[in-house]
Amino acid sequence: MAKKVRLTNFARFFIFLVIIVPAAYAAASYINGEDPVQNVKDILKLEESTEKVAVQKEENTNEAAETEKIATENSSQSASSSKEVSELREELKFYKNKTKRLEQRVEELEKENFKLKQK
Repeated sequence: MAKKVRLTNFARFFIFLVIIVPAAYAAASYINGEDPVQNVKDILKLEESTEKVAVQKEENTNEAAETEKIATENSSQSASSSKEVSELREELKFYKNKTKRLEQRVEELEKENFKLKQK
């Protein structure tokens, strides 16, 4: 008859680390909305991740160029938009004043209500 396999406490701990820790990492990555398999691949293959960084930098420069292009197009339309901006500012002032008046009216009504409750 074969002998029963006995594990030491260290062996149990080691098996725990080998099985549970990666499973916990995968679960945490999944909960954060990331792909755990891709995360491990990125960690193990640092060369590919540096290539991704280079591609992202190139995309960022392209986006910056597009933003500058849009800004130059918008500058040609700035004359008409500056008029709109001034109209919007006037409208904003009007509504701010109206809000202040309404807030003052609310305070007055609250004071009156408080006085009536005390009587």
